[in-house]
Amino acid sequence: MDPIAIIIIVIVASAFLFAIVRMLRVKIKGVEAEGYISRIEETDSTDSDGDPTTTYDYYVVYKTEEGRQTEATVGNPIGRYQVGDRVRVKHMPGEESYALVIGKI
Repeated sequence: MDPIAIIIIVIVASAFLFAIVRMLRVKIKGVEAEGYISRIEETDSTDSDGDPTTTYDYYVVYKTEEGRQTEATVGNPIGRYQVGDRVRVKHMPGEESYALVIGKI
């Protein structure tokens, strides 16, 4: 196998593993808060076969334990959410830019 292909596979696998570990850490040890979906950004792109794909990046605004309002990227936009939907999230103190939605309110 080509060494460059192996390097690419290792990089992709590492990024995937990092994302899973991060999500599990927040899910298990994260602090719960209430917030709302503040915006949804739509990105159009083309996959390797030339087919168009659309991805959505969800953002949530919530208050930290210290009472500071912050906006975070949602790590698991499972389900249908609209701007303004009230949600429960989990986040890690000190890492407020990333959160997991754990349900609607």
